[in-house]
Amino acid sequence: MAAVQPYGKVINIGDMEEQKKEQWESSVHGDYSKVDAFIPIEARVLPADAEELKSRVSTDLLQAEFKDLPEHDDRLLSAWLRMLNAKLDAILSLLEKEREEFCHMPHLSVELSGGGICLPFAAPAAPGDRVEMKMMLPVAPPVALYIYGKAVKAEQGRLWVNFSPMDEEIRDRLIHYVFLRQREIFRELRENRRSVE
Repeated sequence: MAAVQPYGKVINIGDMEEQKKEQWESSVHGDYSKVDAFIPIEARVLPADAEELKSRVSTDLLQAEFKDLPEHDDRLLSAWLRMLNAKLDAILSLLEKEREEFCHMPHLSVELSGGGICLPFAAPAAPGDRVEMKMMLPVAPPVALYIYGKAVKAEQGRLWVNFSPMDEEIRDRLIHYVFLRQREIFRELRENRRSVE
């Protein structure tokens, strides 16, 4: 039988606060690795009666250049190709409009993982609010995402959001970015250490 210890481990209030903070963060990030990042992002609290939306990739921001081709000899085929071209122009125009929206978002310091995010947020919010986030992951090529989640905590101008269930493809993109960012941070630390030596 184990002897009863007369004294337990002494925990000061600062440690307890830190422990509590870690519990909050772990409820947002779960088992996912988190990373500090500076990314273009906008967030808003959705109205209570807003329909349930699913996280999605907006568009991969590709830049392409197309040259005009000569007219085809077959007039019917040519008419079809012109019609298809007009439809593609309309689609590209919509994508371009969306791309511009993403390109003009403010860059904010966030803490991001595959499970959630903590970001600066000035508007009123409360635990349980549903949140829509537009963010652009700075990878090559950049990935624009609409992500949805539920607010866990709002405090001191920051909002903690737990991501709603999403397709694995979307979560993989987030995890991939976190991995790249971690690698970048390690590389910076290594270079700083070398410059000090």
